[in-house]
Amino acid sequence: MTNTEHGQILASKLFRFLVGPERKEFVVHSLALSRLSRALDALVNGKMSEACEGTAVWDDMDPDTFVRFTEFAYSGDYTTPEIELRTEPDEHTRDQLSPKAGRFVQWGTDEEVEELLTYYKTHRALGRDNVVQRFIEASYPSPGPVFNPQRVKERDMDYKKLLLCHIQLYIVGDKYCIPDLTALTTHKLHRTFVASYDPYELQRTFRDAYDAYEPQGIADATRYAYANTVQGDKLRTLLSHNIASGFHGFKISISYPAIRGLLEESADIAVDVAIHLAEDIDELNRAHYKIAGR
Repeated sequence: MTNTEHGQILASKLFRFLVGPERKEFVVHSLALSRLSRALDALVNGKMSEACEGTAVWDDMDPDTFVRFTEFAYSGDYTTPEIELRTEPDEHTRDQLSPKAGRFVQWGTDEEVEELLTYYKTHRALGRDNVVQRFIEASYPSPGPVFNPQRVKERDMDYKKLLLCHIQLYIVGDKYCIPDLTALTTHKLHRTFVASYDPYELQRTFRDAYDAYEPQGIADATRYAYANTVQGDKLRTLLSHNIASGFHGFKISISYPAIRGLLEESADIAVDVAIHLAEDIDELNRAHYKIAGR
């Protein structure tokens, strides 16, 4: 009976974790963790004090993240929180956009939406508007099934908690060298971003998609990720690329005080965003040369 992988996990010894500042106790089957990486195998089965005592203190992790981590350890996947409505108004509203950026908010009739979609399809075929398209088509493959995220449908929905759910789990996967977890979290995060501002969805009006771009949540989540990762990290690449593409390109992203403030305070983020913009310009130039037959 215990010859199956699941049976072997259930038959393995129990290991105790004390999680968060209050050191909430959780008990996990050791094999569920040790099979994920050599680092975790050493933690539960090695010669460190944690393995000898059968207890590890993870007081820098919140209990919700730990529960999702153990869910992944047992099943290879994790659930995400529901996107909640903001309890307080977002201080970075559309009213603070520059007048030039604000003109996009006025669009929304059926004729204008159809015109916009036609514009995107035409220019996409010509290799233009690659700023957004390059982000949408970026490769973040899932080690399991393709993730279908909950969609942000209105600007009163706050998805900072959702973004941090993926980011915090990525940091755990990166710290303990769990490639499947880092791949899954970046896949889910990328799909969440794309679902939130994909301009090719015929069911959504342009105004709906524009409102769904939630700059404060993106800024806060990006700030947290950069504080807990190193230069060249895959998560940094994804988050900076998202800012560079924005909903309708960087000119929209930079119009938000939350995004502008983020770039002003962090040279690392600003440089990474600039790298994506430079790559977009190079690709656009190549497309123009190709169209011109040069």
